[in-house]
Amino acid sequence: YQLLTGIFLGAIHAKYDAIDKDTPIPTDRQIEVDIPRCHQYDELLSSPEGHAKFRRVLKAWVVSHPDLVYWQGLDSLCAPFLYLNFNNEALAYACMSAFIPKYLYNFFLKDNSHVIQEYLTVFSQMIAFHDPELSNHLNEIGFIPDLYAIPWFLTMFTQIDIERCVRESINLFCWTPKSATYRQHAQPPKPTSDSSGIRSSTPYFPTECPDPPKTDLSRESIPLNDLKSEVSPRISAEDLIDLCELTVTGHFKTPPKKTKSSKPKLLVVDIRNSEDFVRGHISGSINIPFSTAFTAEGELSQGPYTAMLQSFRGKVIVIVGNVAKHTAEFAAHLVKMKYPRICILDGGINKIKPTGLLTVPSPQI
Repeated sequence: YQLLTGIFLGAIHAKYDAIDKDTPIPTDRQIEVDIPRCHQYDELLSSPEGHAKFRRVLKAWVVSHPDLVYWQGLDSLCAPFLYLNFNNEALAYACMSAFIPKYLYNFFLKDNSHVIQEYLTVFSQMIAFHDPELSNHLNEIGFIPDLYAIPWFLTMFTQIDIERCVRESINLFCWTPKSATYRQHAQPPKPTSDSSGIRSSTPYFPTECPDPPKTDLSRESIPLNDLKSEVSPRISAEDLIDLCELTVTGHFKTPPKKTKSSKPKLLVVDIRNSEDFVRGHISGSINIPFSTAFTAEGELSQGPYTAMLQSFRGKVIVIVGNVAKHTAEFAAHLVKMKYPRICILDGGINKIKPTGLLTVPSPQI
């Protein structure tokens, strides 16, 4: 965890010792209620000494973070840090204090609804991306992530089989374009300098999170309501260019190449009308105009590229258009038909036009 959170040992003991962990605060009552229920099956954490250490570490975090609040689940989040550093409370506190802003940024705000809702929406889109049949079923019965997934995120899955969680995550995310899980609230802003030019930071953990530089081809933030209206995730033009192994011209930087073995096969479906498609399209894409794509019953209309689309079932399929609402609806139709790994190009075809990557047919003589 020290490596994961980038802990610098420095003066962590002095800082921890200086925190007032004795003066009563309003959160004390909730902490007292939560601690006995946290990891009752573990002999170490459920011991009287374990409870006392829990109490001190949790209270130290609450007192030293006045802009944040104690939410139920923080005790479970604290548990692995305390378990691994049972004889070093200061290090347990430091690890937890570094972990939260790096991986749960703004989750413990007094009003964290905007953060939670964004995470839950992206989570719902990931279900649709990987398991459309499950997604359809959950939507039909109204079993939304708000009803079951909030504790998973608040505790960072500490209450489940972590080995299985990691193993399954690796299997899932090798098929997931990185930008599909983009969240505007996922990371803190870059640290700023004060008037003397010195960057503000804590004495023992870094505030800077590794974040690739944003370009004109990166994912853009959209209003939460717009994000919620889309069943399938968006991917960036950067990811699309990388996955299609295209070379960008001009001032745009081509993403670094991946090995072919790690690159999923994908199909780009351009849903603009045929006239717009002929004027310029992504190399290798197929054209299925939105206006004629589906029957009144919601089935795919038979056309020249229907068989190709069906042959790519199970591969990544990227929907590209020039009207965001249409691309979202087209993607939702495919999810309803149990097509997995459906995603939408963020910004549509207009994001690709400036790159010089659109294929334009030679004029007929």
